[in-house]
Amino acid sequence: MTKERSEVDIIRELRTRNALIRKRADGIVLLHHPPEFFSSTFEDFLENYKALLSIQQGEISPLLMNVGNVRKVDSASKIFMNKTLPEIAHKMAMVPGNGSALTRLTVKTYFILHRPPITSKVFRDDDEAIGWLKED
Repeated sequence: MTKERSEVDIIRELRTRNALIRKRADGIVLLHHPPEFFSSTFEDFLENYKALLSIQQGEISPLLMNVGNVRKVDSASKIFMNKTLPEIAHKMAMVPGNGSALTRLTVKTYFILHRPPITSKVFRDDDEAIGWLKED
């Protein structure tokens, strides 16, 4: 098995009502929302948080969140995410589902106004995001 292949092997996987969460052999955790998922409630965030804790098994890793077509997140969820993010990740890459420049700008602006408690950046696609998460 080549080094490149072993780095992308999925070592753990969980599915919630609104996300597929996978941990790669290189430690990067991937959270992908399906395209038909448009809004997120506090209950969704809580379920995903518990799944992330389970898949992490006590580790804190880089996190790639492909938020798909999510357009609405309630206030309680945003507060909860900012409070709990350092418990599951030390660095976060976010990929808006459609990858449009306008959507990325909107997310970047949100990050400026509501700075996440960990190093975070917005990307056009998963490959670009994973490249950044591997840096250090």
